[in-house]
Amino acid sequence: MLVFLINSFNSQFYIQKTSLLLENIRNHITTTEIPVEYIVVCGGCFDNYHNFKNDTHYIGIVENLSDHNIYVGFQRNIHLFNNDKFINATYIYLHDTCQLSEHFKSCMKNIYNMNLPKSPTWIFAHTFGFFNIGICTHSFIILRAKVFEGIDHIPKYESVLLEQGQAIIIDNKVVIPLLSYSVYTLANMISYNGINSIDMYGINGCHENGNTRWVAYISSLGVYKSMGSTASFFVPIWASSLHHPKTEKEFRKFKKYNIQTHKTTFTPLLPYNVTKKN
Repeated sequence: MLVFLINSFNSQFYIQKTSLLLENIRNHITTTEIPVEYIVVCGGCFDNYHNFKNDTHYIGIVENLSDHNIYVGFQRNIHLFNNDKFINATYIYLHDTCQLSEHFKSCMKNIYNMNLPKSPTWIFAHTFGFFNIGICTHSFIILRAKVFEGIDHIPKYESVLLEQGQAIIIDNKVVIPLLSYSVYTLANMISYNGINSIDMYGINGCHENGNTRWVAYISSLGVYKSMGSTASFFVPIWASSLHHPKTEKEFRKFKKYNIQTHKTTFTPLLPYNVTKKN
C-alpha cells in the first residue's frame, strides 16, 4: 500500500491547496490499481484532532512545525497506524502546494513496486535532497517524530536552513536535518528514460496569494514543487561524471568542497536502488 503524507498549515489558502492535491491524486490513481490511503496533518490548529473520511485521515496539531507537522501528527495518533497495513506501507511525503504532472501515475507505480527495508528508511525524491520531500517507512516516521518532541514552533528561516542540510537549535534542542539520516535519492544523475525523468528548476517566478514563488520539477515523483525564497541562489549543473559522488564518503567530501569553494549546498545525492527486501 502507498500512504500519501500531506503536510499542511491551518490557513484557508493551504487548506484549499490540500483539497486540490487530494482531488488530483485521486484522479490519477484509483485503489483498484494501487491500494492507497491518505494522511493529512495540518499545523497551527486551535486544538489537536483526528477525523477520518473515506480513505483520508485528517489530523490537526497545535504546533506549527513548518514542513514537519506530519511526524508529530502521525505519532500522536499512532494507535491508528500500528497495524500491518500501515507498518508494511510505503509512505510518500508531499507538501500541500505540490502539483502533479502527467507522469505522476507511472512514478507511483514504480514506487509501489519497490521493496523498502523494514528498518527506518528515508529516501529523498529530489537530486539535491531539497524540500523535505521523499519516501519513507513507518519506522522512520516514528523515529523522526522524536526529534520534534517539546517543540511548538519552527520559524520559516530556521526551516529553510534545516531543509538545506543544517542542524538548527529550537528551544535549546538540536534539530537535525534529513540529510543526517540519508544521502540517497530516487533520482539518477544520468537518465536513460527521456526528458521527463530529469529534475528541473524554473527560472521565472509564479505569483500567487500575494507571494512570488519559483518552481522545481521532481521527476522521481512526477510533481512540481513551488518554493519561496528571500534570497537568490545559483543552481549548479554538474555536467561531468567526475562531479557525481559514488559513495557516502565521496558525497560528504564533495559537499564540503562545494560549500567552501562554490558556496552552494546543491550537491548530487546517491541514487538509491533496492531489488529485494532486507
